[in-house]
Amino acid sequence: MTERGPDWPARPAALAGEHMAAASHPAVAAVGSQVLAGGGNAIDATLAMAAMCWVALPGQCGVGGDAFALIREPDGAVWTVGGSGFGPDGADPGFYRELGLPTIPLRGPLAVAVPGAMAAVAALHATGATRPLSELWLAAVRAAERGLPCTAKTRADIIEHAADLADDDGARQSFLPGGRAPETGEALRQDQLATSMRLLAADPAAFYRGSLAERAVSALRAGGAPFSGQEWEACGEAAIGPALTGGYGGLVLHQTPPPSAGWMVVQQAALCDGELAGMSWLSAAAVHWLAAAARRAFADRYERCGSDSPGWRELLTEVAVAQARRQLRAKIAAPAAGLVADGDTTSTVAVDGHGRAVSFIHSLAFTFGARMTIPGTGIMLNNRLGRGPTCCPATPTRCGPGGDRCTR
Repeated sequence: MTERGPDWPARPAALAGEHMAAASHPAVAAVGSQVLAGGGNAIDATLAMAAMCWVALPGQCGVGGDAFALIREPDGAVWTVGGSGFGPDGADPGFYRELGLPTIPLRGPLAVAVPGAMAAVAALHATGATRPLSELWLAAVRAAERGLPCTAKTRADIIEHAADLADDDGARQSFLPGGRAPETGEALRQDQLATSMRLLAADPAAFYRGSLAERAVSALRAGGAPFSGQEWEACGEAAIGPALTGGYGGLVLHQTPPPSAGWMVVQQAALCDGELAGMSWLSAAAVHWLAAAARRAFADRYERCGSDSPGWRELLTEVAVAQARRQLRAKIAAPAAGLVADGDTTSTVAVDGHGRAVSFIHSLAFTFGARMTIPGTGIMLNNRLGRGPTCCPATPTRCGPGGDRCTR
């Protein structure tokens, strides 16, 4: 796109001489900067920021969510970590039909997929950290114990979802102390979460096996979710591998591969490359093209691209991109995707003095996820299963064995 319009605010670039940490909450960015200033690397800073995010942004992310990371090493090599779990072993389309459900619910036990965040954290730590998690998470644990000031965003999230949070003992204790939403600026303590984080800092794998895992699976089974426990343990190792790459405007674009939806970003960048350059900044034509490219990507995801299916690779070929671009030029709209219009997430970026950089994104899927906790832990669980796979047996995104791993 060409020059920005006169009403578009100017925003100067943020610059740093030795290192940088960026996040959507000041306490998160501060702990990352402190780790970097103390000699830690970008992976150390990312792990410290992840834990502080769980405390400072409880509606957006958590131990019970998923996480993905892109890591650029000082020599320019780029690798990824993908932490996203499976749904229950017994959750095939027929299971929901027998319950009279046309779709997977978005709240409660039936919405939950095995969380991948702890597996991603463990993989990052084992591969490139220089400090123990007990040290990196200490500031976050203390913040959970004493309470961080509740932000206007978190207060609004709690008020919006108060009825669901009140139905869960752990969520009610954490977010509705005394039966009310905390005021903006009021300390929001999360004592149970602090205890869980101390345990997991000593052994991240404890989330997937042992008493904590058994407690999670038992609570979900009691709520009707057909977990066996085997799928929970199977998700204890995150996927580590090379980045998916594409291009835009002569730059190289790196993304996490499936089960994340990073390929959709690469596809949309390819559809926009060379098309937006002659359009005015955020003009009607530019916005239309961006929206049409996004609609195309979401339609392709729903129709052809489960996390374990190869359809996304074909969509990134020059032939497929050229064909989709012709349809966009002809104003042939892609069909509406069978997806829900919601979601919530947060991200951090850390760069150290050696040139190592980490982009980290984590989420509970929707705000406060399934709006239930693992009893006695303060750990909110995601509703990734309700957001990702479908009950339609004819699509590659179907739930159940042989179907979709829960896509971001």
